[in-house]
Amino acid sequence: MNKEKLSLKMGERLRKLRKSRGLSYERLQAAISEKYGVEISKDSLINYEVSDENHTKRFKNNGMRVEYLRYFSDFYHVSADYLLALSDIKATDSTTRDICEKTGLSEHTVSRLTQDDKRDKWAEVIDQLVLHPGILDALHAYLFFDVDYFATVEDGKASDDHKKVMVLGDSAQKKVVPVYPRMMDGALQLEVQRELSDIKQQVKKGRRENAKEEG
Repeated sequence: MNKEKLSLKMGERLRKLRKSRGLSYERLQAAISEKYGVEISKDSLINYEVSDENHTKRFKNNGMRVEYLRYFSDFYHVSADYLLALSDIKATDSTTRDICEKTGLSEHTVSRLTQDDKRDKWAEVIDQLVLHPGILDALHAYLFFDVDYFATVEDGKASDDHKKVMVLGDSAQKKVVPVYPRMMDGALQLEVQRELSDIKQQVKKGRRENAKEEG
């Protein structure tokens, strides 16, 4: 993303953050003055939020003073990188940002996993899920499968009216099978249950083996 696009994105984020607080420009100006002892003009606050590339005051936030960037970051409790549109992660904590960027997990999820008193139990579950990618694929298909966007399947194709029915081809038996959305939902649910059952059996086996070694 080039400098101009980053500027427009920054303007959009500043505007959304201000509106999320229910602040007018006058109230934002007063709040910053009270908290940081600096006067930022209303015109500057307006210009910093410009996100229209055709606006006559576009790109004004590129000239924002560094201390103003720090004030906005602190005031809205977001990282400077987020304001600058260099990151989509709002968290100011560098550890949280690193985990989010490397894993793709949301800030809320990372916060819960690192701070909740149940995190050790959750960690056990997550470890097992990651060790058995089949369940992840099955869960993703079950949770996010949308027949409206269905295009192709292995060894088959979507029918012309794929919002109502999909046709799964089976070249080995030279036949096609119509699969309706409700049928597919049930099949995916069974696949999730099967994968979870397999994981449970492996966990039990592992515990038995550990018990023998310790005994």
